[in-house]
Amino acid sequence: MRAAAVALLPLALLGAAPMRCGDDPTPRLEAQRRELLARTVPKAEFWDAVGRKGERVKQQKAIEARLGPIDEKRAAVEAEIAAAASELAAARAEREKAQSALAAARAELARAHGEQEAREAKIRGIAERHAEGGSS
Repeated sequence: MRAAAVALLPLALLGAAPMRCGDDPTPRLEAQRRELLARTVPKAEFWDAVGRKGERVKQQKAIEARLGPIDEKRAAVEAEIAAAASELAAARAEREKAQSALAAARAELARAHGEQEAREAKIRGIAERHAEGGSS
């Protein structure tokens, strides 16, 4: 009895009904075969699909191999652009400082011209008074 239970255990796990004497498993197995064939792809189709996928993988790898050097060049150019942008920012900051110093110098020059004109006016005034006083 125990041996019969152990023998039927795999069938029970597979969902198969226990066979009785005289039961023919052929119709049930044929139905399972048809169901399995309905869910699967024929070998020729399967291997064609595998071949197409293999070709796509080869093409993808070839493209990636061609893009590798291009990506490296792009990275180098991007680094050069970043360095140039940094230099440009530094140059602009330097120009701002120079413009600020130039504005301060121009203001100082304008102030000096103002002082010079005031002194020259004062000297002219003194010279005019001296000329008036000396002519009398």
